Amino acid sequence: MTTKTFSYSELSKKYNNFHTPCCAVKAGTTDVKSLGLLPSEIEIRQTIKNKAGTCTFVISNGYDAVSQSFKDEIADNFPLGQTVEAGIGYITPVYMFKGFVTDISFSFEHGQPPSARITCSDIRSLMMQGKLNAMPELASFPVMMPLIMLMYTSILNMRIVYYDLWNLAEDFRQNTNDFNYLYNYGLKRGYEFFVLGEHCYFRKKWQNTSPLMTLKWGESIISFNRGTSYSSNKLSGSLSGLLSLIPFFSDNLLTPQGYPHKMATPKIPKVDMDTSEAKNTLDLINIMLTSLHNLGDNLASGTVTCVGIPEIIPGRYIRLTGLDSRFFDGDYYIEEVTHKFSSSGYITSFQIGSGK
Repeated sequence: MTTKTFSYSELSKKYNNFHTPCCAVKAGTTDVKSLGLLPSEIEIRQTIKNKAGTCTFVISNGYDAVSQSFKDEIADNFPLGQTVEAGIGYITPVYMFKGFVTDISFSFEHGQPPSARITCSDIRSLMMQGKLNAMPELASFPVMMPLIMLMYTSILNMRIVYYDLWNLAEDFRQNTNDFNYLYNYGLKRGYEFFVLGEHCYFRKKWQNTSPLMTLKWGESIISFNRGTSYSSNKLSGSLSGLLSLIPFFSDNLLTPQGYPHKMATPKIPKVDMDTSEAKNTLDLINIMLTSLHNLGDNLASGTVTCVGIPEIIPGRYIRLTGLDSRFFDGDYYIEEVTHKFSSSGYITSFQIGSGK
C-alpha cells in the first residue's frame, strides 16, 4: 500500500482535468476489448470491513441480433470461477481489482440492447468457505497465518504483505473459517486484514496517519453525509476487578470527530467486550483497549462522493475541508471505497469512520 500523499491539483493535472474516463476488464490475461466486448458500466468496491471486495460490470454489446443469441466470447471467457482483473482511470485504466467470477446474469429490456452482468469477488470470498485443518499445538500464529494465506494467494497469484507479524506469538487457535479467524483475531489486537487489488494485507491499524490527500467542499467534494450513533456497537463479555478501574471512557475516545457537541450531548453507552481469548494480562489489556478504540472508531460514520480518483483507497486517512471547521473539517479513516464508471463518467464514493 502506498504511503504517498497527493494534492488535488497534482492529480487533476495528471488526469487531464479528469477528462476522458475509461475502464478495462481482463478475463484471465485477455483484455475483453480484444474480444470485441466493451464494458459499458463497471463498479469496483474496495473495503477493509468484514466482507469481500467486489467488482460488477455490464457488457452491452455481447448480443448478436441476427442470430438472436449472446456471443460465444461471453460464455467462453466468463465461466464461474474465471479469474478477473479490472480497473478504471483516465485514458489509461488503473487496475484496482483482482478476483474471480461468482455470478452472471442476462437482461432483456425494451429499448435497450440485451446485456450481460458479471459479478466477481476477491479472495476473501474463498476464505469465507475454507478452514485450515491443523492442530493448535502445531505452531504459533505467525507460523500458521502465512500457511493459511498461501492456500488462497497461490490460486490467484497474489502477494501477501505483513507488518509486525512476529509480535503476535500466541498459539494458533482456530474455530471458524479462515477469513473470520484472521479478521477477528487481528481486530481484537489492533490489526486489520484486507485485500486491495493483487495484495493481501495484515498490518497494525492506525499507523500511517498522514492524509492521502485533501478534498474540499465546493471544489472536489460532490456530496458529504455524516451521522453519529451508538446503536450498532455491540460487544460481548464483561470487565471486572481492578482492570475495570482503567479510565476507558474519555471524551476523546467516545466522542468522535464530526459530532456537533453544541447540538446534543452524547451519553456513554454500556460497553461489554469479549476477553475470552486473552492469553495473559498484557494481552487482556491490549484486547480491551483495542476494542474500545474500535468502538470509538465506529461511533460516527459518513459517506463522501467526489470526482473519480483511482488513488483513493481504504486503509488511509483523507483530509476534508470547507465543510464546517467546528465539526466536520479534519482527517478521517477511509473504510470502504466504490469506484464507478458509466456513461455519466467516473465517480468515487467512500465511507469514513471516526476522525482523528
